[in-house]
Amino acid sequence: MSGMHARGGGRRASDSARSGGMSRAALVLLVAVVACAGADHVEGPPAFTVEPDLRYGSADTGAASFSQLRALAVDGRGYLYALDTQEAAIRVFDPFGNVVRSIGRHGEGPGEFNAPTGLAFGPNGHLFVYDPRVRRVTVFDTAGSLLDTKVIPISSFAYTWGGGIDSAGRLIDRISVRTDSGRAEFVRRLDLVTLAADTLPFPSCGFDPHPVYAFPRGFMGVPYASGAKTWIDATGSVWCANTARAVALRTPFGSLAPVDSVVSAVVPARVSDAERASAVERVETFMSRSGNAPLDLGLIPDSKEVLLGLVRDDEGRVWMRVRDSVGVAMHVFAPPPGAEWQATVRMSEPPADFYRAVIRARKLYVIAEDSIGAPIVLRYPVELESSP
Repeated sequence: MSGMHARGGGRRASDSARSGGMSRAALVLLVAVVACAGADHVEGPPAFTVEPDLRYGSADTGAASFSQLRALAVDGRGYLYALDTQEAAIRVFDPFGNVVRSIGRHGEGPGEFNAPTGLAFGPNGHLFVYDPRVRRVTVFDTAGSLLDTKVIPISSFAYTWGGGIDSAGRLIDRISVRTDSGRAEFVRRLDLVTLAADTLPFPSCGFDPHPVYAFPRGFMGVPYASGAKTWIDATGSVWCANTARAVALRTPFGSLAPVDSVVSAVVPARVSDAERASAVERVETFMSRSGNAPLDLGLIPDSKEVLLGLVRDDEGRVWMRVRDSVGVAMHVFAPPPGAEWQATVRMSEPPADFYRAVIRARKLYVIAEDSIGAPIVLRYPVELESSP
């Protein structure tokens, strides 16, 4: 059975498991044991802690500083493209952390941005910028030259873009369409040359949604609660999960049934008394502004959400971002099908929530915050190799 090890950029954090990956049956059983027995330790494949070899941006670095990062992309040369939505610009850094150019500015003219939320590279090496407020995608080359602007139908958008560009250069995202019975969700596969679109059924995960508190003048998610979550994989799948577990199901585009999964196990982080008290205060403050309603504070769970994110790297591996009793980690899986859990990578400095990591050329890029809360990007070398 193949395993993985880190070289150069990391140090061994645990020698508790030396046998490499675990069988899927063993992992499913382990997940059940951890969930039901309240275990305080999980046996798994090798775990490593890695240190950043490069930091991009801080509050006092002038042109290299950031205001509000939303997305990252990395090209084949190792240049980092960091999307700053507040500045309506993309900062470009060489592999040594030097700023080499800025792409775009605020506006609605050619090559300008309004409130961009996502980046992706296409198969031809061109950079696609998703700017939903003005309903368009802008395309640049890596020198920053404007190549194209496409106006596309966009009816709603999230804080960060959950879509991407596939191997044929088509835009992949999630859309909601009005039907006779309400609304239906689809995966949209949009040809950016002809603007012809395929709409493929979006799979129903079958998991309960995140619970919310409903007030006369607003809604608030229950703090720390778990629920259904999906991630679009531009290589051709939708991943579905209940975020209370480190398990995600993969459903190919056009299908409604999952074909395989990634499965690991964690000891969930507990909600402390202080965190619970703070959560109750936030809920009560929100209610005071949004109107009184019956309030079940028992909905606030004892454990925090486990599964935080899921991405694929440029070699096809699946990286699952989890929160456990130690902190935030990345569980690394072999490419599907099979997707054996092969390693746990811990970062010496925790990434910020909500943002998609990028893994390219054996380097992990994450958005984080410095000591005063200013956004930065950290690059971690993670040399993963299959062992004999």
